[in-house]
Amino acid sequence: MVPFVDQALLEAVAPIPSNIRLQEGKKLLTQAITEIPDWVVNKPKKGFSFPFESWMDSEFGDYFQNSNIPLNIPLTSWYRRWSLAIFKHWWESVRS
Repeated sequence: MVPFVDQALLEAVAPIPSNIRLQEGKKLLTQAITEIPDWVVNKPKKGFSFPFESWMDSEFGDYFQNSNIPLNIPLTSWYRRWSLAIFKHWWESVRS
């Protein structure tokens, strides 16, 4: 069991060889969906982000303060703190 992995997505993507799956650009997408307009295909890929750091300090602030994650662990990036808290939550759910 892996936390937060969609089973249908995993089953659809797993059989695709990694050399195809990990290609740069939109090649896999354009091969899978041939009806995509050229303006979408030729538009540069653009990343996206979620405001995890502000969530940890506001909406999920109580959870992180009460998660008993030691503060002396060198978590230089917010995502390490987030990952550790999510892993801890998952671990506690499978242990019970």
